[in-house]
Amino acid sequence: MEDIITLIGPRSVGKSTTGISLAKSLDWIYIDLDEHMNNILKEEGGISGFAEKYGWNKYYLRIHDELKVLLSSLKNKKIVLDVGGSATSSKFPASKFNAKLLSKRTKIVLILPNEEDEKGIQVLFNREKQRDHFKGWSKDKLMKKVRRDYFYNVPGMRKFAHFIIHTKKRKPKQLADYIMSLFKIN
Repeated sequence: MEDIITLIGPRSVGKSTTGISLAKSLDWIYIDLDEHMNNILKEEGGISGFAEKYGWNKYYLRIHDELKVLLSSLKNKKIVLDVGGSATSSKFPASKFNAKLLSKRTKIVLILPNEEDEKGIQVLFNREKQRDHFKGWSKDKLMKKVRRDYFYNVPGMRKFAHFIIHTKKRKPKQLADYIMSLFKIN
């Protein structure tokens, strides 16, 4: 297994802030897969433009191809890889390929807000309503989306994660320290 820790979890769970903190603590390279894919697909209008044109399943197949290239190019490097919510879920058939590849080549940590799904969904809802792209949404519509996305994505993520951690009220640095302890990294 490579020296790559992959962070997965639902949108707004804190993967990016935790990943940045973890990479900084370890003096490893931090890669945000969504940012990486947006750069690669710039001429297609980024992730959303590509998905609109070809569909989400085709996008996750494209991620799979790019992950193979990325993982090969990262040999002998120490990486914290932040992978977006549904790239490893069961929502799209192609995302299972990504999960299997990452499971074989990296150490996957699933970050969830709470052990109890309903409490976790409430935490995610409270964070999502602060995001700009959900500002005009009604609370009911947003809660339905958060709940649907959670139950669509998280069960598939659980299947491939090597570890599952719960943020509760821990800060990103505390989560990073906890992840380091899981892998016995100082």
